Amino acid sequence: MRFKYVIITVVLIAASWIGNWMYYEKMKMGEPIFLEHNYELSGLNGEMFDIFFLEDRDADVTVTSVEFPNTFGMQSQLLLNKDTYGHQVLRKVSFTLKSAEQEMDETDEVDELDETWTIDERWKTFDAQTVHVYYSNGTTKEVNIGRVRVMPRPSTVEQPFEFSSGGSSSDHSGFQSMTLSSPLVIQSIKSPAADQLDEWLGISLNITAPFTETDMLQGMPKDFESGTPIKDISLPLELEKGQALRIDHKFRFPADLTVAAALVPSYIAIHFEGELENGKPFHYSYNLRYQPYFRNSEIRELIRLRRAANE
Repeated sequence: MRFKYVIITVVLIAASWIGNWMYYEKMKMGEPIFLEHNYELSGLNGEMFDIFFLEDRDADVTVTSVEFPNTFGMQSQLLLNKDTYGHQVLRKVSFTLKSAEQEMDETDEVDELDETWTIDERWKTFDAQTVHVYYSNGTTKEVNIGRVRVMPRPSTVEQPFEFSSGGSSSDHSGFQSMTLSSPLVIQSIKSPAADQLDEWLGISLNITAPFTETDMLQGMPKDFESGTPIKDISLPLELEKGQALRIDHKFRFPADLTVAAALVPSYIAIHFEGELENGKPFHYSYNLRYQPYFRNSEIRELIRLRRAANE
C-alpha cells in the first residue's frame, strides 16, 4: 500500500512539473517583441529617446545591439532592463542625436547653450520606421519599431516662459507650469500628432495668477478638467507679464481599445506660436511623453497578438 502511495505522489509531482514546464514554454516569446513607437523629435543636438522591447527572461538568444540604418552620429547607450515580469523583461536602448562637430572631436569644449539649440543638417529629414537588431547568435534582422521622425521647429532666441514646476503620474497624466517674463500674444496652438490621437489625449490650458511656493509643493493639479481644452481656446490670446500658464495632459484610452494600440510609447509636441511685446515672433513647444506601464495580463495579450500576426 505504501508503494502505491509513493507511485501516486511521484505521478502527481511529475504531472505538476510537466504542467509548469508547458505553461513556461507557452509564455515564452522566443523572438523579442519590439514595441510600436510614435516619436516626434525636435532634432536638437543632444536630444535623447528610448526604444523599448520585450525579451524572455531566460532567452536562448538575446539582443546585443540596436542601430538605425543609414545613420551616422547617432550614439546608442547600453541596453538596460526597465522592468521585470514573470517570464519577460522590458528592456530599452537609448539614442542621442549628435552633431558632426561633436562626433569628430568629443574632447573639445563646446558651448552647451549654443550647441543645444542647433540642429545638424542630417537630422532635419530623419524619419525611420525600422531598426537593425543584432542578436547574440550572430544573426541580424530588420525590425519595425513604429515611427521615429524629426520635425524641426522654428528657433527663438527670446523665450518668454520661465519654468515653474512640472510632473507626471502613473495614470498617464502630466503638467507643466510656467510664468511669463513678458507680455505676449499666442496666435496659434498646433499639434498634428495630438490631433491624430483624437479623443485618446486631452490637453487643457490654465491661465492664472503667478504660481506661489505653496502651488509648487502641491504638485499635480487634482482637477484636470479645470482647464480649457486647447481646441476650445479663442485665438489670438493676449497674456500679461507675471501670469502663469499651466498645460495639463492626460491620455484616456477607451476600455475596448486593443492592448497593442494602447501600449505605444509616444513623444508628442504641442506648438505655441505668437508675438512678443517688441513685435518679435516666438515659438514654444510643450513636449509630452507617454510610456506605458505593463501588467502581466497585457504582456500575455501582446504575445497572443504577435503570434496571431505571424501565423
